[in-house]
Amino acid sequence: MREVLRSLLRPSSTTGGLVEAAPAASVREVFRRFWPDARPFWRWLWLSLVLIIVTPVVDTGAILLFKVLVDKVLTPRDFSAFPPVAAAFVGITLLVGVLGFIGSYLGAWIGENFLHRMRTRVFAHLHTLSVSFFDRRRLGDILSRLTGDVAAIEGVVLSGVIGLISNVLRIVVFAGVLFFLDWRLALTSLIAVPVFWSAARVFSRRIKIASREVRRRAGSITVVAEESLGNATLIQAYGREAAEVDRFAEQSMGSVNAELAATRLGALFAPLVDLVQVLGVMTILAVGIWELTAGHITLGGLLAFLVFLAQLYQPVQGLGSLSTSLFAAAAAAERIIELLDEQPSVTAPEHPVPLGRPRGQLRVDNIDFAYPDTATDVLRQVSFTTLPGQTTAIVGASGAGKTTLLKLLLRFYDPTSGRIMLDGIDLRHVDPEEL
Repeated sequence: MREVLRSLLRPSSTTGGLVEAAPAASVREVFRRFWPDARPFWRWLWLSLVLIIVTPVVDTGAILLFKVLVDKVLTPRDFSAFPPVAAAFVGITLLVGVLGFIGSYLGAWIGENFLHRMRTRVFAHLHTLSVSFFDRRRLGDILSRLTGDVAAIEGVVLSGVIGLISNVLRIVVFAGVLFFLDWRLALTSLIAVPVFWSAARVFSRRIKIASREVRRRAGSITVVAEESLGNATLIQAYGREAAEVDRFAEQSMGSVNAELAATRLGALFAPLVDLVQVLGVMTILAVGIWELTAGHITLGGLLAFLVFLAQLYQPVQGLGSLSTSLFAAAAAAERIIELLDEQPSVTAPEHPVPLGRPRGQLRVDNIDFAYPDTATDVLRQVSFTTLPGQTTAIVGASGAGKTTLLKLLLRFYDPTSGRIMLDGIDLRHVDPEEL
């Protein structure tokens, strides 16, 4: 039995896949890195906060009306008091609907515009990186991060903050009303809160690991699709269709296993929370029946208390679910942080030499070059000079280094040794944008 539970709580394997996992980052680190990007929306967030404060107050009024309905209308069978109570119910329902519409639309507007800014920021940053970054990174994984992972940041920075504040305020409001109705029952109802929180802590870390693997596998699928479809002509020419399908299927099955592991953890968390909630309600109901028979609470008061209790457990459960969602979103945000931490390998010098209008004399002086993280020189002791107006042909067998040499001339890379000069100026001393 213990082994079965361990297997159910175990995240999927992190072996295999075409994409390396990004460095781990805490939820606090994700929030610290991206909260300044939400600054243009702070005033709208304050409006959302006002709606968050008003909504539970209105919900409280509706529930207290239910108590009035039971104690003043149904129990004494005095139907003359029903019309004003019914009118109040209709008015509160309309108010809740208006507040819900404004809150939903405002939240979507803030979230989508924040995502627009984040996508543009990441895309612009990618264009500042050197060609070496794109040579060593798989394009499919970059596209997966740009289109999929960037959306997770909103779940931490905006939705996460709003959800946290909303749930905490609802807990404060409803807990206060419970103590107002009956402090004995209120104290009993708080027993389940630590259990909710402990369950959330146990599951959230495992869900983050599982979610990290889900995002990595999604990047691997995009890598295979981009490489395969981008070279469809060569694949068909060499009859490699079946091999490419097998390669894609392997990464797709890895994604299936990762998704199932994450779903398994989430599916275990929900019924566990429901079980704790039912046990708490049954305990409180038993104490409430005793209080009712002792005359310490009315029937309407007990029913209202149970409704408020459900309203209290909902945000408590929401905080637990929010913690697991935040950890899952942080796993995707880690991949964006890794991109933003990348710096260009070829940078402008502190004091660049202006080129002016170049004459066109190019001198390659005894250069060697090896690609980063490799030990083999692609070019070795290459030297030549071209004069203005002169045509120079660079010829050689496939793999001899012709494309690499052109990358050095455009300063996509710097030589490992030697130098390249334009009109007597070392290219290392020239701003790459001017070049």
